[in-house]
Amino acid sequence: MDIHQPPTFIFERDIVATFGPDALDHLKQAGIKPSFQPAYSRDQIDAALLTTNCPRPAEALATSRKVIADKGTFTVAYRDQTPVFLGNTITFRLAARLARRPNVYVDFENLKADVWEDHLASNDTISRAIRRLRKEMAGLKGITLATQPYHVGLMLD
Repeated sequence: MDIHQPPTFIFERDIVATFGPDALDHLKQAGIKPSFQPAYSRDQIDAALLTTNCPRPAEALATSRKVIADKGTFTVAYRDQTPVFLGNTITFRLAARLARRPNVYVDFENLKADVWEDHLASNDTISRAIRRLRKEMAGLKGITLATQPYHVGLMLD
C-alpha cells in the first residue's frame, strides 16, 4: 500500500456499498479479511475481487438475489420489486445492517454498535425500530423481519 495514498475504506459496510452485497464473501474466499487487517485501497480490493470473479458493483446490483440497501437514495430493494424509500433514518441504517447478512440473526449488542454507533440505545429503542422497519418493508414480497429474544434477522424466501 502506498503510504502517501490514504486508504479508501476501513469498514465492511463501505466495501459492500462499493462492490456489492457478495463482496465480503468473495474477499474471504481470496483470503482477505478487511475487518482484521489494515484498510485497503480501492485498487487493492478491486484486484482481489477480480481474482474471485466477483461481479462489479453494477452487475452485483442487477443480478443479486439479496436485499439491496442503497445509501445514495435511502431505499431498500429486493429482486425486481419497486424499492421502498426509508429516508436518511435509523430505520434505513437498521435495514442496511441487516441486509449485509440476510438469513442471519444479529444480536442487539451488535446492532447498538453498528446502527446506533454507541451502546446508549436501549433494547426498547431497537424493538421500536424493528417494528417501524417491519411496517415500512411490508410491501416487499419474499422478505420477513424475524425476531428471537434480543436478536433480529432479515429472512429471504
